[in-house]
Amino acid sequence: MRTLRRLAASAALGLAASAGAAPVRAQVLAPPDGSQLKVYLLTMGQGEAIWERFGHNALVIRDLRTNVGTAWNWGLFDFAAPDFLTRFLTGDTRYWMAGDDFGRTIEAYRWMNRTLWLQELAIPDSAKVALAQAVAANAVGDAKYYRYDYFLDNCSTRVRDALDRAIGGALRAQLARTPAGTTFRRETERLLEGMPLAAVGVDIALGRRADAPLSQWEAAFVPMNLRDALRAVRVPDGAGGTRSLLVRDDVLFVASRPPEAANAPRLSLWTAVAGLALATLLGLLGRAAPASGAARGGLALVGGAWSLVAGVIGLVLLLAATVTRHVFWGMNANLLLFSPLSLVLAALVPLALLGGRGAAAARGVAAGVVLASAAGGLAAVLGGQPFAATLALAAPVHAALYWAVRRATLRGLA
Repeated sequence: MRTLRRLAASAALGLAASAGAAPVRAQVLAPPDGSQLKVYLLTMGQGEAIWERFGHNALVIRDLRTNVGTAWNWGLFDFAAPDFLTRFLTGDTRYWMAGDDFGRTIEAYRWMNRTLWLQELAIPDSAKVALAQAVAANAVGDAKYYRYDYFLDNCSTRVRDALDRAIGGALRAQLARTPAGTTFRRETERLLEGMPLAAVGVDIALGRRADAPLSQWEAAFVPMNLRDALRAVRVPDGAGGTRSLLVRDDVLFVASRPPEAANAPRLSLWTAVAGLALATLLGLLGRAAPASGAARGGLALVGGAWSLVAGVIGLVLLLAATVTRHVFWGMNANLLLFSPLSLVLAALVPLALLGGRGAAAARGVAAGVVLASAAGGLAAVLGGQPFAATLALAAPVHAALYWAVRRATLRGLA
């Protein structure tokens, strides 16, 4: 059945599709006038893994003389590379591009149950030649590698830029002046619908630079947005007028999964429930702590663990903003909501509640953490950074921990 589907899709497009074909070489045999080349944008919808939730795309160049279609994509990486984790953490992630057989590409993404769209593009013959030669040269040697940036320089923006060059800048000229009505943060959270923990993590990590309004040109960092934007682009028709950039706009395969979310989820509902639940637990433990050793132990465990997690998050945000290339992590009010000061509190809370030492210091640092979270909320308001979700999570817990530690130490141990 899978082979029949692959062959049916290939027959409809007139493209070769051999499941056992060897990888193509990084070259395209371009006719001098380009009349025997066709250019397509292939867009792959969302997949299951977190890095597949943002979709993918590729430029497909079909040579009519050989009936071979090559899918060129800029989204290759290797988890097993010895420096992958270091590069990922420091924002110096190394990706590369390559070409592969079109039929095998289609088959692979159908097997992964990802919706596929194919759009044939109206590009002048001479520009087809230049595009084919450029992408083939890009796949040779060190030229194929680049520093991947999730928003500014990724698999989709590389395809966007290649197409823009091929049509003389018309793509950017039209898309850059059209508001997209979204931001990097909202698009990321939208595509992480159904993954609330990942979405909250992104919300914490991104600073206010991720909240600037986007044009359709910028929003094309998402492959599906680029697919949609191309439908409104006009190019010269060679007779003094204009025509649509698209010659054909086909759906090759529809995945048996829900379509991508139209809007970003309301993360504050999730975080408010979690924050209030944890704050309630700390409040109950603090209320019982003066008279109960078990409650003091529970408060030390829960309060210390929360402070450790909050402090580690704050330390990561601080390091990301100062010593890495993660530019979108800077200017982040969440650095105050999740302050590295909590790391000190992670040590002081157990010491004060279980060892009877440092109670005054624990109360002082806990109060400082509460004040820092309040300052973070104010900074978010003034800086235009959405903060409802992170404030709903952190502020109640910080306040409850301060109250619980104060009650336990003033009435029980101090």
